[in-house]
Amino acid sequence: MYLQDQIREIDRLKRWEPTFQMIQLDTISIAESKTQKVAKLAENRNLNRYRDVLPYDDSRIVLKNSTNDYINANFVKVPDVNRTYILTQGPLPHTCESFWKMVWENNTEGIVMLNKLVEKNAVKCHPYWPTNEEESIKYGDYDVCTLSESFETSYILREFLLTHLPSSSKRHIKQFHYMTWPDFGVPDDPLTFLKFLSHIKSTGVLFSNPVVHCSAGIGRSGTFCLVDAALSIAKQKNTPDGLDPRALLLSMRKYRSGLIQTAEQYRFALVTILSGLKQMFPQYFSENKNDIENCINDIPPPLPPRQHANKPPVKPERTSLYEENQTLTKNIQSFSDTDSSSEEESTEDMVDFANMYGEEVEEEFTELNHISDKSDYEDATVTNYNPLNKYVQNSNAFINENEQYKKVTENQELTNKDDSVHKERTRKRKYESSKKRNSGKKYKNKKTC
Repeated sequence: MYLQDQIREIDRLKRWEPTFQMIQLDTISIAESKTQKVAKLAENRNLNRYRDVLPYDDSRIVLKNSTNDYINANFVKVPDVNRTYILTQGPLPHTCESFWKMVWENNTEGIVMLNKLVEKNAVKCHPYWPTNEEESIKYGDYDVCTLSESFETSYILREFLLTHLPSSSKRHIKQFHYMTWPDFGVPDDPLTFLKFLSHIKSTGVLFSNPVVHCSAGIGRSGTFCLVDAALSIAKQKNTPDGLDPRALLLSMRKYRSGLIQTAEQYRFALVTILSGLKQMFPQYFSENKNDIENCINDIPPPLPPRQHANKPPVKPERTSLYEENQTLTKNIQSFSDTDSSSEEESTEDMVDFANMYGEEVEEEFTELNHISDKSDYEDATVTNYNPLNKYVQNSNAFINENEQYKKVTENQELTNKDDSVHKERTRKRKYESSKKRNSGKKYKNKKTC
């Protein structure tokens, strides 16, 4: 199979970075033909989370009946499989109203969130939903109420009630919040990601202009869309032959710049696509599992050097789900007491590809075990996959999510306050110094009788 041979050959030559750079070079001509004029307008600059991640004018989301129709978001279309994704940045405190307006106007039924609110003590996204169940928040003409919140192995499923206040119309919106994907990195293995994707597909929300976002809306978001689109194309054609993820990525980059940011993310996308194809079309692959596993054993390329980007100030909002988290903690403790020595996956952790793609396939998975360098952006330490350990570790991360956000934003406010005090003191010192200098000059220039 071509994709399998391609991954194996690039791994053998250790040429993932050059391979990804060729994609970057092929994208230059696309970028040169595009404009980003609206995003660069003075009144819109503070609406962008990062100054170097801007939407193209010809595919940007245009808000209706608004004094400012701008939001940092693009349509990304894959017409072959009836997919129209909306890729956007993590909302800022002052763009939450625009975010929900976009969701409403585009009849979105599902939101895919691929980042945590705080990563490496940096705020990556403002919480644009009520953090307590049955609590509601008003964002301009829209009211958002959290109806439910359930914890899975590596992600959280939330359901919101979105109300358009002028018309009193209501809609149910699902949010799929993936919690274990480091910024500029990749998940530990394709298993949890494919299960996450399977759950989303089973709800049907991917056919209704789904909103997909991480922090910038290009790296993790682009990886998600490439995997989903590639597997959907293979399913529609009923064959893995002729599938070209590279060409698919280039076509998607015509809608939003920079989709997939690193060689490691590109490699993970290909390996995950290959793993999914193995389950959909087992007859196309060798019976020896090592044929695929050998493709994913090499150390991936190092992450790229850090790029500078602006980080707008944020303010803390609400507290976490304390009572629910206490119950979850007890459940985790009880779960951790059970026997976890077996290396076989439980049936609950298996992705139902038969339901996902309508095919009878074997339920086995290829695990992506590799060592990743520690990124300047996010810790990328990877351990061998163990469903029990991951459940306990990730659930603890869920518990601390909102508290961590509150702590970081409070520290940011204190820092901003200290900076303001320091600037005021500096201004006063300069003023006093200037007065003394001017007084001395007047004394010297004073004429004597």
